[in-house]
Amino acid sequence: MAAVALAATAGCTSSQSSGRTDGAGHARQAPPATGAAPDIPLAAYLPSGRQLRDYATARQILANRCLAGFGFSPDPLPPAFTADDADVTSLTARRYMLADPAAARAYGYHTSLTPSYVRVDRRDRAAQQAEQAARPDHRSAADRALVSLGLDPAGNPVPHPRIGGRAVPEGGCTAQANRALTGTDDALTRADLPNTLQIDAWQQSRDDPGVKRAFAGWSACMAARGYRYPDPVAVDNAADWQSATPSARELATATADVACKQQAHVVTAWHAADSALQTAAIARNTAALAAVRAGLGATTAKVAAVLAQPPPG
Repeated sequence: MAAVALAATAGCTSSQSSGRTDGAGHARQAPPATGAAPDIPLAAYLPSGRQLRDYATARQILANRCLAGFGFSPDPLPPAFTADDADVTSLTARRYMLADPAAARAYGYHTSLTPSYVRVDRRDRAAQQAEQAARPDHRSAADRALVSLGLDPAGNPVPHPRIGGRAVPEGGCTAQANRALTGTDDALTRADLPNTLQIDAWQQSRDDPGVKRAFAGWSACMAARGYRYPDPVAVDNAADWQSATPSARELATATADVACKQQAHVVTAWHAADSALQTAAIARNTAALAAVRAGLGATTAKVAAVLAQPPPG
């Protein structure tokens, strides 16, 4: 599933590669988009996965310019956005749990996707250490952390940081880059409100009478096939599926799960309830969400301007 928690991060991290989620935005890699539900109303107010990656790239470009001004070599840019990334960051792939019959048969509750940030995270430590040692500046990690992030060796923020008698931007070069793109020290925090609203809607939708009826029909269908689970979330997150590769039992369970979802019209009922709750939330927060959309548009334009500039010579 991938109602991705977009609010505060513009880049992807290794913590997102575990492959599990509860459906409301706690990272689990998604299956191919053929299993995705129709889009959700709040998607109009949230950055897409590609927008987040573009943001992270633009931020690093700006931060690298700042680092160069203090005599530091640049940090690497995020990897290029891929088709797998698009599926992983979709707001609706697995929002309503596993729904793609082909993915269920082939991968169960696992995923075939390898997002680009996972491939980067899998580089062995020796290669990363060699890359660090090869930096031409040869300056201490503590100095770099101070200039890049405004942090002391213990990882604490340094007020009014200075190095070599020069003032360092508050929060370091990264925070300065965030301010240039969003007007705040943080990355795309304007998405906090719609992200919170979409998570709340997903959680509340499970209590909708129509969704409960669909879940009951699904559970009865599963029981008739020999699988006993109270609802689709429980089977999707069962501890039995933690192996490196899917077992025959997992594939059979997942295949039955998707068939029963179709028989009980789970995705249709769940998406309807979820969308109704989101539409109501949008109506209650019209002005605030309009500001979010305007801010996202302004940031997107600034990101595009940075990415359009030729790379440094």
